[in-house]
Amino acid sequence: MSCESEHVTYVQAARDFESKLERVKTSSGRLTYVHTYAALIGKLEAPPRRIGFWAKAAGVACCMALVGGVAMLFKGGPVKGDVRGEMGFALVGHNTGEAEAQCLAIESSMAAYNDAMAMQGETAYINMGKAAQNELLNSGYKYMKGYKRAATDDMDSVRWWVKDGACVIAFQGSDSLPDFVNNWDPAPVDKWNMTQVHRGLTVELEPLLTMMQPDFPEMNSTCNTSVMVTGHSLGGGLAQMFTMALNSNADLLKAGFTADSLYTYGAMPVSAVGTKNDQAADGCFPGALFFNAENSTGTVRVDIVRAPQVGAPLLQPIKYIKKVLLFNYEAPMVIPCGEDIPASVALYPGFDLHDPRIYATNIGCGYIDRLQIAAAGDTVM
Repeated sequence: MSCESEHVTYVQAARDFESKLERVKTSSGRLTYVHTYAALIGKLEAPPRRIGFWAKAAGVACCMALVGGVAMLFKGGPVKGDVRGEMGFALVGHNTGEAEAQCLAIESSMAAYNDAMAMQGETAYINMGKAAQNELLNSGYKYMKGYKRAATDDMDSVRWWVKDGACVIAFQGSDSLPDFVNNWDPAPVDKWNMTQVHRGLTVELEPLLTMMQPDFPEMNSTCNTSVMVTGHSLGGGLAQMFTMALNSNADLLKAGFTADSLYTYGAMPVSAVGTKNDQAADGCFPGALFFNAENSTGTVRVDIVRAPQVGAPLLQPIKYIKKVLLFNYEAPMVIPCGEDIPASVALYPGFDLHDPRIYATNIGCGYIDRLQIAAAGDTVM
């Protein structure tokens, strides 16, 4: 069958999938996608922007050969070695264990917003956080403790989870103007014996560490299988800085334990120095830093890590860890440990790529459909 002769069928399939997403899209435009369905199919009026992702997924299934074999499949059968989410697509190149860790990490990062403040009346992230927390509880994770620094205009928090000795420490992202003041204060400073790190992140992290440190001995004894550190946005920056200090041979935080993996999503840069993992012979931190990206114009644009307001290009994310640029209709770009994100990668204008639910969708996490909640104030765009 030709792509053109079947375009109506695929558009209808895209619209069917759109009904699943209607209850998650927000008025702030966080779940928008550049639609290329018309370009793939031809002779078709471009679909509404809000169904661009699923239309693209449908188009890719029909026209994969025409676009060089991009890495998403639409309503296909099981693919050996791939991870298939409930939405019916697979990302090529992930093994099951790695993908499970990635999905646990973004889920924990979303749950960290459970205590966030509603910015300008927006409750979408808070409701997302509550739903993600329920998912973790239902999958057997125990909520050990939350560390919260509350003010009248700000809430910063860290959440500690455990299951069978495997711990997750998840840092919350931005929820207030004071957070953005610190986000936009990237002047390099020396802190905790680390050199040239993001000053605003140290301001955010220090009071949380003060609350966490009395529980470090309990964490050390409880987390006897593994420790994962994670976070989204500002939380991803804090997770990087926390892990850098935690895994230093000097035990800079006097924690008595180290991180076994680090996963961040849409995190800001943290340091002007390429910090290595003292706990690994190759200096690499296990895990990955994920950044949603777009390549529709021939120039790769990426989520906030390239923003000068948060310190780029002087500051960079951790160098000695794998970085992954996630595209919603083609194979991810993987930057190996020890390499920086290429200088040719530009900043995406705005926050359309920043929502943590986009990260869960692009990775292919099966639970994302259950997190697509009809949140109060969370309207279709």
